[in-house]
Amino acid sequence: MKFNLDQSEGFLIRSYSPEGVVIARRGGQEHQEFADEAPSPGETHTGSLILSPDRLITDCQIVDIEALRPEHLDPVMELEPELVILGSGATLCFPQPTVLARLSGAQIGVEVMDTGAACRTYNLLATEGRHVVAVLLIS
Repeated sequence: MKFNLDQSEGFLIRSYSPEGVVIARRGGQEHQEFADEAPSPGETHTGSLILSPDRLITDCQIVDIEALRPEHLDPVMELEPELVILGSGATLCFPQPTVLARLSGAQIGVEVMDTGAACRTYNLLATEGRHVVAVLLIS
């Protein structure tokens, strides 16, 4: 089995609970001199957010999956992702079909899962260098 050193940069999720998600920024030139130190503990966010490897949007107006509308995806569309991971909260719930149609109409893949699974999936794809965006609903 071959192992590779994880040299990913950008925003990654350190932990998740139904009360919030802890996000830390990794990599980049400013962190190389401290490579032997423990990674940053991150910052806890208790509201819904949009996350990509290079962007964190916390002023997200989405309260829950039922309130999600196609126009809420405008900031996501600006990031031009290849895949959107939609974390629906503590349990798996699907948004209105018009929300999914907005993404598929723009040739953007979408996966809906509970927020815990979305956090794990986002980290995996982000460390692989994929252009992924996570919409994480905290409930």
